[in-house]
Amino acid sequence: MNIYLQYAHHALDEFDEISSAGSREVLEQFESFDWAGEIERAEQLQKVSPTLSVESNDKTLLIWVSGVKTSAKLEFISECNYPGEVSSLFGLIKKQGVVSLDTQNFSIDQAKQALTLFMNKDFESLKGLYSGA
Repeated sequence: MNIYLQYAHHALDEFDEISSAGSREVLEQFESFDWAGEIERAEQLQKVSPTLSVESNDKTLLIWVSGVKTSAKLEFISECNYPGEVSSLFGLIKKQGVVSLDTQNFSIDQAKQALTLFMNKDFESLKGLYSGA
């Protein structure tokens, strides 16, 4: 897995990359990221929201969490994509495709849990976490 870190001062297409990362490194990067400080800088600079993304080498798995400040509290927007069974024709047909999950209001604990579930490839629990947010 590759980790991409986008800080408040970065341009939209700019990020720091850490290659060949495992679960432990992903969680360490999340925990050591200065979310509150970067969100404050993002509000001042008006460039990008601080974001941590994790993507598989073959680009079939992706999750990102982006910190935002709402009503004086820290929240996360997140999206996750992975191969799996998807519904089409109003749920009448199931086929293989790309499952896409998203939320606008993860807490910091939920964002960390999403990364943990993603790294463990526990996609059923990940669906539940996103749908409950």
